[in-house]
Amino acid sequence: MLSAVLILALLTALVATEPAAGGRERGDRA
Repeated sequence: MLSAVLILALLTALVATEPAAGGRERGDRA
């Protein structure tokens, strides 16, 4: 159970950081 929760937390963190980083990079480049 704990492992499943950790995996879900990691996946959500990655998904949340990917678009945020892309937006920041695009903004800096522009």
